[in-house]
Amino acid sequence: MYPDRKTSSLFKPVNDLTAKSCSSLTALESLQQHETNPLIPPLRPIADEFVVLLRYAVPIIGTHLLENTLMLVSMVWVGHLGTTELAAMSLANMTLNCSSLSVVVGFASALEGLCSQAYTSEGDGPHMSTLAAFRTTIIVAILVCLQSILLWNILPIFCFLRVDPVLAVMAARALRLLLFALPGYATFEISRRWLQAQAIISLPTAILLLISPLNAILSYLFICGPKPFQLGFMGAPMSTVISFNLMGFSSLMYSLRLAIRQGKPGWIQNPRVVYTQLGPNFWDGLSGFATLASEWWFWEFIGFASAHLGHSALAAHSIVVTITTVLYQLSSGAGLGVAARCGNLVGAGRTRRAVDASWAALMAGVVFGSLTTLFILVFRYPLARLFSSQDEEVTALVGKVLPTVAMIQIPDSIRSTLAGVIRGAGEPKASALMNCVGYYILGLPMGLFLSFSYPGLGLLGLWLGMLVAVGSTTLTSCYYLFNKLIPSLMRHPEQHRLIISNPPRHYQSLPEEIQGGYGTLTPL
Repeated sequence: MYPDRKTSSLFKPVNDLTAKSCSSLTALESLQQHETNPLIPPLRPIADEFVVLLRYAVPIIGTHLLENTLMLVSMVWVGHLGTTELAAMSLANMTLNCSSLSVVVGFASALEGLCSQAYTSEGDGPHMSTLAAFRTTIIVAILVCLQSILLWNILPIFCFLRVDPVLAVMAARALRLLLFALPGYATFEISRRWLQAQAIISLPTAILLLISPLNAILSYLFICGPKPFQLGFMGAPMSTVISFNLMGFSSLMYSLRLAIRQGKPGWIQNPRVVYTQLGPNFWDGLSGFATLASEWWFWEFIGFASAHLGHSALAAHSIVVTITTVLYQLSSGAGLGVAARCGNLVGAGRTRRAVDASWAALMAGVVFGSLTTLFILVFRYPLARLFSSQDEEVTALVGKVLPTVAMIQIPDSIRSTLAGVIRGAGEPKASALMNCVGYYILGLPMGLFLSFSYPGLGLLGLWLGMLVAVGSTTLTSCYYLFNKLIPSLMRHPEQHRLIISNPPRHYQSLPEEIQGGYGTLTPL
C-alpha cells in the first residue's frame, strides 16, 4: 500500500508504518486488515487488539504503581517518627485523596474520550485535541483554587468532626503545605491523557522512573536525615510537593515541545473559543469524578465501619486494602489504555474496530483478574504475615477475608476495562450512574447489614458487600456495553462522537499527521 515508507527498528518491520508512527505504540496496526479481508476469522482482529491493548496497558500500569509509591515512601519514613505522626499523616493523605486528588483525576478523565476522539477525527484533529485539553485545564484550575481554600482552612472542619486535637493540628499543617502539590499533580494528569490520546504512553512512566528515586531520597533527607535538611513531620509533605511539581513540569515541557511541532492551531487566533463551550468537558469530567469518587470513597466508608469492629479488624482491613490497591493497578492501567484506544477508533469512524477493541478489553479484564485472583489465593497467608508477623489474630483475619477479596478480582477487573470502553465511546455518564447505584444503593447497605446485623459476619460482611457492589456493577456494565452501546455505535456512530466532524470514507485520505507521525491510526 505504501511501499516507499521506512520502518523503525523499535518494532519488527511491518507493512506501511512510518518511522515516526513506530515510535508510538502503533507498530502493531499493520495487522488490522480484517475490515477489507472478510476471509480472516473474527477472532484474529480481537487478538490483534488485545496485543495492542497490552502495549498500552503495561506502561500505564507502571505509571500508576510508581505514582502510588510517592506518598507511600514518605509514610514509611514518617512511621519511624512515632505513632502520632503516622496517624496525622494518614489523616492528611486521606483528606487530600478524597477532597482534591480524586477531583483532579476525575475531571482529567474527561480527556480520555475528548482528546482521543478529537485527535483522530477528520480535519484539524491534533489541534482540536489540544483545545479540549486547554478547556479541561481551565476547569481544573478553578477547582484547584477552590480546593486550596478548603485545605488551607481544614482545621475547623477537623474540630467539627471531633478529630483528636493533636492529630487535627498536625494534619492541618501538612495539608497547608500539600495544597502546593496540586498544580503539579493536575498538570501531570492532564498532560499524560493528552499524550495518551496520541499513543505516547511511555513518557509518564519514564518521568516517574526518574522522580521516584529522587522522592525517596528527599523523603529520607527531610524526615530523618541530617540536621541541615531534617524537617521532621513536615518533611513528608515537602518531599511530596517537590516530587509532584517536578512531575508536572517535566510532562508540561514535553507537551509544549510536541504542541509546537504540531504547528500553530487555527483556534489560537480567536482565544475566546478556549473559554466557550466548556460544557462537554465539565459534564464528562463530573461523570468521571462521580465514577472515581464512588470507588475511592467506598473504601473509606468500609474503613470507618471496620473501625467499629475493633483494632484487629481495622488493622486487617488496612492490610487488605493495601494489597488490593496494588493489584488494582493492573486492571486500572488496562482501562485507561482501552479508553484511549477506543476513543481513537470512534473518532476516526472505525466503529467495527472499536467493537473488536471492546471484546479485547473484556478478554484483558478476565486475564488480569484471573492473575490477581490466583496470586491472592496462593499467597494469602504469606501476604498476611508480611504485614503483620507478630499478631496472630490479625494474620488469621486477613487470611479469612482474602478469599472473598480474590472473588472480587475478576469482576472488578472486567468492570474497570469495560468502563474504559464506555468512556472512550463518549458515555461516561453511564459509568457514573452504574457505579453510584452498585456501590451505594446495593453494596454498602448489604455490607453494613451482613457485618453489624444478621448474621454478624464482621469484617467479612463488609467485603461481601464490596463483592455485591462490584458484581452488580460488572453485570450492568456488560449488559449496557454489549446490548445497548455497541448496537447504537454500529447504527448511529455520529451520536457517540464527542468532537463533531464527518468521518472519512477512505482511510487513505486521512491527514498525514493521523496516518503517521504521532498518530494512533494507519491507513488500511
